[in-house]
Amino acid sequence: MWGWNESWEEQALKIGGSAYLDAEIFPARVVEIQKSGATAVSGGTSGASAKEGRILLAGAFAEGIALPEDLPAVGDWLLVRELRADPINTGDAPWLVQAILPRKSFLARRAAGSRHGDARFVQALAANVDTALLMTACGADFSPGRVERLLALCHASGVNPLVVLSKIDLARDPEVPLSDLAMVSGGTPVLGLSAATGAGMAELELWLKPGGTLALLGSSGVGKSTLLNALAGHRLAETSPVREGDGKGVHTTSHRELYRLRSGLIVLDSPGLREVQLWTDDADIDAVFPEIAALASSCKFRDCTHRKEPGCAVLAALEAGSLDQGRYSRWRKMIQETAFLDRREDRAAAAVERAKWKAINKAGKALRRDRASRGMP
Repeated sequence: MWGWNESWEEQALKIGGSAYLDAEIFPARVVEIQKSGATAVSGGTSGASAKEGRILLAGAFAEGIALPEDLPAVGDWLLVRELRADPINTGDAPWLVQAILPRKSFLARRAAGSRHGDARFVQALAANVDTALLMTACGADFSPGRVERLLALCHASGVNPLVVLSKIDLARDPEVPLSDLAMVSGGTPVLGLSAATGAGMAELELWLKPGGTLALLGSSGVGKSTLLNALAGHRLAETSPVREGDGKGVHTTSHRELYRLRSGLIVLDSPGLREVQLWTDDADIDAVFPEIAALASSCKFRDCTHRKEPGCAVLAALEAGSLDQGRYSRWRKMIQETAFLDRREDRAAAAVERAKWKAINKAGKALRRDRASRGMP
């Protein structure tokens, strides 16, 4: 239920020990996170019926010590303890988080914007996702560049990707955008479908398995909620038409939520991602641009920056026309962005270290002054 299996059972027993065996703590999966709090569903073991509970955070979670990636995310399996019900509050007793079971995958991006300052700040999208549909749509929302960035995100997160072109019923010739996506997919399969007409849905079903967790990723308006409803066979999520003025999508999903379908498939619907700040390294980018990585290995100089050096195989392919200029430009942008954020992260880490020692020295001086005022050595 909700993706629980023998592997999770082993982890729960290893971490929970006797408290888990005695049912003092039990597993629950986070199915929804909103500003008002998190909700989880139990029922992983012993054939017990599933029930829903509110999640409470304690210790490092609640005190703000934990890093963002260490906090519970949608899709996480938790070990929780049910608190005693408040006699004044007639609602269900909340569940206190005891541990987060080790994740099998973690979809995350660097937080959009610069307001956080620290480049290490990440925004969790989901945990324990098996397959992600990287969706773009025919029309104004078609964006091969965004698909490239989502692919890099999946490679960094340990998630199996599938590129999906939705709304093919709206295209005069869907083979053209499908071909464009095949050029940027880096070998990842590309599937065209229409949730409205059912085209391509049978092929998609071959990628889905009961008990697996599927994430729908893409910008607003590409048809994520419509596809979710089609997979469910009934209306689960709200949908909205694209804007008439520019054909762009509008937000209908306001938070991330897991849905368990009658087939046993678990699907994550999430708000649209227009900005995909990468949380990756060069190896993840190489996996998205394998043809450029192969060319780079043939450059004359090992530390070639592929900008102006003599003997650069990447520039030679670009000049010969065998490497697409747009693809090269997007690759360069990802490499530069990752390097810039790494430098910011190094500076942020150094600043944290300086602040820590400044606080230690300040506390030491205060202690020495206090001892001196008391006539102590």
